[in-house]
Amino acid sequence: MYCFALQRSAALCLLMITCLLMMVACSDDDGDDGESPTDPNETSEYFMRFTLDGESFEFTNATATRDETSDPHSFTISGSAEAGQPAIDVTISKPSVGWTPGNYFLRSSSQSNRMIYTDSDSQQFSTVQSTEEISFFIGVQFSFEQGSELEGRFSGRISVPGGQTLQFTDGEYKVKFAN
Repeated sequence: MYCFALQRSAALCLLMITCLLMMVACSDDDGDDGESPTDPNETSEYFMRFTLDGESFEFTNATATRDETSDPHSFTISGSAEAGQPAIDVTISKPSVGWTPGNYFLRSSSQSNRMIYTDSDSQQFSTVQSTEEISFFIGVQFSFEQGSELEGRFSGRISVPGGQTLQFTDGEYKVKFAN
């Protein structure tokens, strides 16, 4: 009788171990190894996105760089896709009252505050040549230091000689000073 009970206990242990091994082997591996999974639809923390003449663009590699050698100081926010794709550069110069949140107007009367948009055919459109303007809003207080973040929104039009007009809507950005 004792031998039968021992065999039965061993069989139950073997059955439990087999079930446990099957559960582990068949479990769904979610790839959670302490790092967050890479989702191709997930947006970057830093970005620039906008609608241009009805077509949506998003640059997930947007950056900001400071120019402390210019007088007044300035910074440039850049966004681009792959080589041969559209790109955008916005340069803002420090106003006499200092860096503050608010609207910065990018227009032909301001050579220091400008936007240059390069389309996929490498044709450039600039507010410096435009009869229209872009309203570029900086929505946060920021310091002009490496690692500081800027975020806000923008919209407006660039009209270039020859009559072509580009309409920017729903523009928004979040960037970090890289230098």
